[in-house]
Amino acid sequence: MVSTSREAQQITRRIKRLRQAVVGDNQAAFARLLGIEENRWNNIERGSGLSMKLAMLICKKTGVPVSWITHGDERFLAFVKDDAVRQRLLAEAAPSRRVTPADGVRVMSK
Repeated sequence: MVSTSREAQQITRRIKRLRQAVVGDNQAAFARLLGIEENRWNNIERGSGLSMKLAMLICKKTGVPVSWITHGDERFLAFVKDDAVRQRLLAEAAPSRRVTPADGVRVMSK
């Protein structure tokens, strides 16, 4: 993914939040979930960059839309099927960006 330094930092923060929402502080467990080496995931969280291929894999494994990873639009979190993960991610969202029923976004059932 080509991005500016600021955008790259924001993507890094979002994927770290996602990992914490899915498996807590265990980077090794998240790397196993994705089927990649722990060192590779650790480097990504330290800002080495995220390829679109890996971003799509993260989306497939976690149910988080790629638009949330790349652009941070909290409205798209409403489509995360795992309610616990969705709620943990939304709890960390800025209050002005929280999804509410008034947003007109319907949560998909499993």
